[in-house]
Amino acid sequence: MTQSVKIPKDLDSSLVRMVDIALHTDGRQKNPSVKAILKHAKVLKCLYDVAEVLYDYERPFSEIMQQVAALISEGFQYPQKAAVRIECCGFTYLTPHFKTSPWMISNEIDCHDTVMGRIDVSYIEPLANGKDRSFIPAEKTLLAEISKRISKNCFIRHEADILRIGASHLNMTFETAKIGLFHLDATGRFLKINPFFVNMLGYSVNQLLTLRLQDVLVGLNKDAGIPAISAFHDGQIREFRERVKLLCADGSVYSGEIALSLDQADDRQFDCLIGSIQKLESEEEVTKREAELEIQVQRAGHEIVHVLSKALAHRDPYTYDHQNRVATLAVSIGRQMGIRGEQLQHLEMGARIHDIGKLDIPAEILSKPGKLTSQEFDLVKTHSVSGHDIVDSSMLPPIVRDIILHHHERWNGTGYPDGLKGTEISLESRIVAVADTLESITTHRPYRPGRGLNIALGIIKEEKGVLFDSEVADMCVSMGEEGYFDWLIHPHA
Repeated sequence: MTQSVKIPKDLDSSLVRMVDIALHTDGRQKNPSVKAILKHAKVLKCLYDVAEVLYDYERPFSEIMQQVAALISEGFQYPQKAAVRIECCGFTYLTPHFKTSPWMISNEIDCHDTVMGRIDVSYIEPLANGKDRSFIPAEKTLLAEISKRISKNCFIRHEADILRIGASHLNMTFETAKIGLFHLDATGRFLKINPFFVNMLGYSVNQLLTLRLQDVLVGLNKDAGIPAISAFHDGQIREFRERVKLLCADGSVYSGEIALSLDQADDRQFDCLIGSIQKLESEEEVTKREAELEIQVQRAGHEIVHVLSKALAHRDPYTYDHQNRVATLAVSIGRQMGIRGEQLQHLEMGARIHDIGKLDIPAEILSKPGKLTSQEFDLVKTHSVSGHDIVDSSMLPPIVRDIILHHHERWNGTGYPDGLKGTEISLESRIVAVADTLESITTHRPYRPGRGLNIALGIIKEEKGVLFDSEVADMCVSMGEEGYFDWLIHPHA
């Protein structure tokens, strides 16, 4: 009778196929490949079970590790005599009766060149005939594979912790903001209100949660609804900003400027309306506030770039260093072309995370020492769209998102992902395209040594007006010949 197999989403397809054959064969097949799989079915089944347990990210890590330790021994020749110890992230997980012995194998748990722990498997006594117990190659491979999966689990949990902290900070910002903030449903009813808004109007939280925004707007026909909500029902989603008067609990009127914007769920469906209201200010106060807000937005943008850059550094240090060098080159070229101020800052920010989409590319492809296959290269080419998706809903300036999406576009339209050509490509993206090429050709790659600065400059000169903007290419070549980029060859000089 065929056994049903539940496949963890992160389990390699080749492994799933082997386990499936090992579990479903009736034993009468003579195929040598099937015989080999059946011979090691215990090892494959163990890896399958461990992968399935590790995929459950809702359970506590300590509980997961204790179960994994118990499962590991099941993949060895003599499970009743095998004992396991896992040391990971400062904690130790043991199966009963574990002790070091002469018959023990170990494997380190590495995460981005950092040793996070180790797995030890020991036989606690020799065979009945007195002979030493030994480990077969498949068991050693099993231990190495489990170590990789534990490492991946730790990394994913670490990223989840970062996201939870970020969500907590966002909620704290909502609660402590010095302007009124609120969420509305499609009818205008209050879903969430921050303390400042509550104090502004003098109602209790429970009172406000029974009201609609229309109920506290002075001089509005309540049946007509508010413009932003009406627009949503008409299918014309747009931001709404207007001066209004609000009725306070004590009968007084609060004058302010209200702003509403649509918040959409991941499936692009309506989620809620996000609103803010603040007291009307004098022209001088408005100017001062806008300047302060602009500074805050700039700081937030730089912080986003810093966090994303560090995230990539943990996963792919090579790409992190590459981005930093490209940013230095792009800023240098941009400055020589007369770019200044905010535009230069945005150029630097975009270049600093232009390859952030490589977070979605498997590490084994990014670090592959040989030439990529056409399928692998097609996968790598998706990084520009993936990167744009990562930052699309952030407060980063539009030109920064454009650089991430279009730094592989080419002057003659042969680039990707949109096949833009000429001045359809932003100047900033054209500059990063040249800087990216210069750095890539000059420095070492996983699959080849660096080809040198002179060769890189020669290629850029040859492709000006074809792949690259002539003005940007001429500036890059001129600066390179004058020694501006010698640090690429002698990075520590």
